[in-house]
Amino acid sequence: MKNLLTKVAVATAAGAVLSLTCGGIPQANALDFSFSFSNEVGSENGTVSGILFGLDPTPNVNTSATSLQILNAPGALSVLNNTTLTSFAVNDFRHDGSQLTFTDLVATFIADSTQYGLRFRTGDNNFSDEFLCRTDSGFPFQGSACLTPSVIDTRIDSQQSFTSSVISSPTSVPEPASVVGFLALAALGATSKLKGKKKQKAE
Repeated sequence: MKNLLTKVAVATAAGAVLSLTCGGIPQANALDFSFSFSNEVGSENGTVSGILFGLDPTPNVNTSATSLQILNAPGALSVLNNTTLTSFAVNDFRHDGSQLTFTDLVATFIADSTQYGLRFRTGDNNFSDEFLCRTDSGFPFQGSACLTPSVIDTRIDSQQSFTSSVISSPTSVPEPASVVGFLALAALGATSKLKGKKKQKAE
């Protein structure tokens, strides 16, 4: 009986290890970032703001957004408020855990039977370009592709108006070794309890 109980405990702990190595450990949540940029030379004075969803939480690696929501846009572009985009021609980001350090995004989309373009590239002062505008270009890369109405910030210097900040943090997950140790200890405890019951029954 003693050998049987020991085998049950070992098998339970082994099952816990297998479960963890097969994806039982929850992964850290993705990061979401707010962003904004303001008009410099476009027709609509004001600021575009939104949220990028689903970036890899690992700092300083290339990652992509799963979706983007335009929260607010000024003037005639306010028809795009609360528009969500899930398809992008270019979708490349890096962050340091608190803000975006490099962005390269291009999207064209139809809203209200009109084609619009959204573009921002920051972190590279040799080629910086931010705009949200009506466009007749299928793949806009520069503010010159914009038609009125437009919000355009094309300043190539350290004073670009583009800003970003993290708005969600990854969930802390326990270390695998501590999880396995806890489950193994629980299994051994259950086995000890079973042994005690068997002993009482024998008496």
